[in-house]
Amino acid sequence: MLIGQGDVEYTRAFCQARVVPFPCLADPDRKAYAAYGLGAGTPAQIFGWRVWWRGFHALRRGHAAGKPIGDVRQMPGIFIVDRAGIIRFIHRYRDIADNPPNELLLEQLAHLRE
Repeated sequence: MLIGQGDVEYTRAFCQARVVPFPCLADPDRKAYAAYGLGAGTPAQIFGWRVWWRGFHALRRGHAAGKPIGDVRQMPGIFIVDRAGIIRFIHRYRDIADNPPNELLLEQLAHLRE
């Protein structure tokens, strides 16, 4: 499940445009973020050198950030929760550029099928 800060319409359009293969929920009040312990980032977590460096390399590869939606200070996270509701994997971003490798996430998801 994907939980985003946008309103219902924005979240639906975001997930449709990216063909997200799982449910997408809108959380404009960021209650789910708070429930999972994800707060506001510090200036270094949002504008730090590492963020700029990774953003520069993303631009070189043709990836650009879109218009910010919601609170730009909101720190993201990835939580893999099994069908019983047990959290099996947690990645709280160290900064807004701290994306875990897709391979790691796919490996974690594969463990759920074992």
